[in-house]
Amino acid sequence: MGRILIVIIGLAMMAASPAMACRTLEPSALGLHQYETVLLASVVEAERVENPGWYTWRITAQTIQTIRGDQTTSRHTFTSTLYSIGCARSPMQAPPAGERWVLYLTPSDTAPIIRAFPLDYVRDHDPRLANLP
Repeated sequence: MGRILIVIIGLAMMAASPAMACRTLEPSALGLHQYETVLLASVVEAERVENPGWYTWRITAQTIQTIRGDQTTSRHTFTSTLYSIGCARSPMQAPPAGERWVLYLTPSDTAPIIRAFPLDYVRDHDPRLANLP
């Protein structure tokens, strides 16, 4: 009986562990240098999007500066998921208005945002951001 109990507890822990694991999107692994259009934008508003197990936000941001490329669109709406719920950031707050984000797009003016990160989160992973205040 003791062995069965240990096996059951072990199986329960194995099943629960992945759901509770902290997962983050690491900018360094994404090849940020490949994006031809890079913008600095300021959050206008953000709201939580239902995505079980993850902190996902729908963000509207206004372009502050073009870092690279050509872009005439000044207002952008996109979703971003950076952390799983297992990262002990509970409750994680929505990005506040005014927070600066870096947006990575394809060259098309109507292109969707491919990647988006808070400036402080991605600054060390993209040398084009080094001189931003």
